Amino acid sequence: MSGIDISIYNELYILSEALLTGAAFTVSYDVLRIARRVVRHNIVFISIEDIVFWVACGLITFKMFYDYNGGTVRVHIMCALLLGIVLYHVSLSGILVRYISLLLTEIVKPVLKVLKFLSNKVKIVLSEKNRTEMKNKSENNIQDDLSKNKDAGKDEKKNYGKKKSKIK
Repeated sequence: MSGIDISIYNELYILSEALLTGAAFTVSYDVLRIARRVVRHNIVFISIEDIVFWVACGLITFKMFYDYNGGTVRVHIMCALLLGIVLYHVSLSGILVRYISLLLTEIVKPVLKVLKFLSNKVKIVLSEKNRTEMKNKSENNIQDDLSKNKDAGKDEKKNYGKKKSKIK
């Protein structure tokens, strides 16, 4: 083999890796899409997820250019990345996102119902416990108040007797 043959194989390897990297980007974004369908996300979290996703994709793309071309951006590699994204998106993305989302939703729904049921039971138990504690505290406070009033009444009787004796 001559030097030209090796460089052609090297370029084909880089091109195929760029195609697979583009497809991997789309697969990873599909994971986000599935997660968003199964569990509803706030717009803030969606924005943060998207920013993190695109920064990660940018860093991976930069590393690929740096490793293979010393950081030089080559148009055919960018085209291969885009082609990998488009091919996966057109062929498998829609089907996988739809059916995996449905499957996970059917699994997650009962789990969420059980968690909601348990959460309500815990709230009821805690509220009953709080009511019992409050009732006990109020009973103790009433008993304390009564005993203080009794003690105060005894003191008043003692003082009243003293006051009467002073008056005489």
